[in-house]
Amino acid sequence: LSAGPVGGKATTIALPDTPGLPAGASLEGLWLPPRGEDGSRGGAVVAPPHPLMGGSMDSPVATEIALAASDAGYTTVRFNWRGVGASAGTPSGETGDADADYHAALEFVEESVDGPIVACGYSWGALAAARIAMRAPRVRRLVLVAPPPAMLDGPALAAWGHPMLVIAGDRDGYVPIDEL
Repeated sequence: LSAGPVGGKATTIALPDTPGLPAGASLEGLWLPPRGEDGSRGGAVVAPPHPLMGGSMDSPVATEIALAASDAGYTTVRFNWRGVGASAGTPSGETGDADADYHAALEFVEESVDGPIVACGYSWGALAAARIAMRAPRVRRLVLVAPPPAMLDGPALAAWGHPMLVIAGDRDGYVPIDEL
């Protein structure tokens, strides 16, 4: 780990061996320990917006989610999608790639932090967080910022049965409040 922006430490998140990626491929990430708490309440994984639309872990919204989780006592990791920043591969709009990247970051946190995990994401990242959370036993909460409702599985999220915070602006054309 080395010093990174906003008090985070640069970290490397291993990707599983995948066709089209070199052996040992990894994602670039930022690790932020809990701030203002005596101990960690668990972990939080924060996914940025769509990689083909300029989404990176340096997104102001992804950064603020990570800072808020850290302030709440969670050890936080946010990451760049494949092909963004120093992450291996080519940027992709495929949900399978997003899920694999999010799952790799979640596994990194599961191996590094005790306790429950909060799955977080912004826009495209919120969709990946929601999909992966429902299959991950240690994920106990979701924080979804501006998730496009047409791409969410509402019935599956309702059946998931864990606390969820969904945040959306009232003038976001991609996230109509009525649909959400």
